[in-house]
Amino acid sequence: VLGKPNYPFLKVMVMENYNNNRWIMAQEEPLEKFEFGVDKGRNYEDNSVKIKPIEPSKGYMPVLSGNFKMIYDLSILEYQNSGTYYSEGIVEDFYEMEYEKAPSEIDLIYAETDDDYPYEISVNEYIDSIVDEVTERCSSDYDVIYSVEQYLLNNYTLSNNVKNNYKNTDGITEFLKYKKVGNYLDFVSAYTFLLRAAGIPCRLAMGYRLMEQVPYQVVYADQVYIYPEIKFKDYGWVPMDVFAYEPFYTPPIETVTDIVFADGTARRGDEFTVKGTVKNVYGSPIDDMTVLIYVKEDKEKPCLSYTKARVVNGQYEVSCNVTADTNAGRYQLVAELLENDQYRTSSS
Repeated sequence: VLGKPNYPFLKVMVMENYNNNRWIMAQEEPLEKFEFGVDKGRNYEDNSVKIKPIEPSKGYMPVLSGNFKMIYDLSILEYQNSGTYYSEGIVEDFYEMEYEKAPSEIDLIYAETDDDYPYEISVNEYIDSIVDEVTERCSSDYDVIYSVEQYLLNNYTLSNNVKNNYKNTDGITEFLKYKKVGNYLDFVSAYTFLLRAAGIPCRLAMGYRLMEQVPYQVVYADQVYIYPEIKFKDYGWVPMDVFAYEPFYTPPIETVTDIVFADGTARRGDEFTVKGTVKNVYGSPIDDMTVLIYVKEDKEKPCLSYTKARVVNGQYEVSCNVTADTNAGRYQLVAELLENDQYRTSSS
C-alpha cells in the first residue's frame, strides 16, 4: 500500500443487515465498469493510495472508506451502495484511489448523517428501551453516536479474552441484557445495532487495519479487521474507530536479508538479475519465503514493489523486466523479506 490513507482501514466487504444472530452482506446489483489504457503514476502522491496485490488475485478489492475516485486499468464491478469493488479477472498491477480529506471530529460534531440511506431493522422491546435511555438528552446525530459508545463503555466490560457462545439466542440482546462482558466483536456489533435502532445509518465493514500515517506498508493477513462505518451526508461512509485493538503481530525470530549480486546496468525492454540470501539471526538458511524487490531513485523514498522472488534453501534469484515507465537514470535496489508467523521482515 503506497500512500497515507484518509482512515487507518481498508474495506473489502460490508455487512448491512442483522438477522438470526448474524450480520449479512449487502445485496445489490453491481455496475460493470471498464477502464483501459489509463495513465497511472507509480509515485507517492498526497491524498492518494495505490494498492498492488503481492499475489495476483481476483475477487473483492481492498478500498478506502469515505469519498474517493477509483483509478484502474481493468474491468470491475462496482457496488455503489456498499462502496465496494469486485474484479472477476486477475488483478496483477496496482490501482489507485484519490480521496477527499477525512473530516475532523469537529466536522463530525456539526455534520448530519444521511437520512436517505435505506436499511432494515427489527428491534425488540429491551433494545428499544436502551435506545430511549441513551438518546433522551441527545440534540444531534453526533450526540447519539457518542452517547451509544459511552453507554457501552460505562455499562459493560470489554475483554478480548472472552468468547461468548450465544447458541440459538440473539447474541446482541444476550450480551446487552445478561452477559455484560464481551470482546471487541460483541461491542462493535452492539454499537452498530443500537445506532441503527436510533436512526443512524451504521453498518459493519470487514477489511484490514493499517498503520497510521505511514507512506508505504505491506498489509498482512493478521491485520484483518471488522469496524463500524456511519454514512454522513457530506463525507460518505466514515469509519468509527471505537473499542480499538492492535491486530499487528511481530514474529519471534529475526532475519538477515542480503543482496549478493545485481546487474550494474539495464536497458528498457531488457532484464536485470538480482541474487541474494536470507538467513535467520543464527545464520541458518531460510526456505519457502518471499522477497520483494524495489527499484528506487532514493532508498528513503516510498514506492511500490517492482517484482518478487521466492526463497529456496536460503537463496533467491529473479530476473526483472525494466518497465516502460522507468526513466533512464541511477537507481537503488532494495530487497525486503515478507514476514510469516515465524520470521520477521528484514531488508538489504
